[in-house]
Amino acid sequence: MLNANADIVVTAGVTTTAIHSQSGGVAVPLIATNRFDMYATIWGNLCILLGATAPTALVISYATVSGTAIASYTFPPALLVNAATIMVPIYLIGPISSVLYQGAGTDPLVQVNATAQNVTVKAVGSSAIFELALGVE
Repeated sequence: MLNANADIVVTAGVTTTAIHSQSGGVAVPLIATNRFDMYATIWGNLCILLGATAPTALVISYATVSGTAIASYTFPPALLVNAATIMVPIYLIGPISSVLYQGAGTDPLVQVNATAQNVTVKAVGSSAIFELALGVE
């Protein structure tokens, strides 16, 4: 299980990595040990502190080091309350691939993007498990 190393400030409108597969701050990519189709699953919790004025939208996404979102979840706006701390369960599934996780592998990223107002992903309460699952063969 991986925790954020520190609180992460998410600047409004900027997609920011909150947690990634790492050990002591050094990336630890997911690497398949066979040639079969695999897909990444990411599950855990994010503890997000909203500012005095809550953002108008909040999106959590899974991306690889290229930064392109593969899977994302948009929060219901009713959850975005001024000055609230919200605990957000996450479950994201990456693309099935026989090459993405081969060789050097891929460092999966959990990213957050807030609209109009900054938020803070708190290190305490935020954690994730990254794993590869066997795809359809």
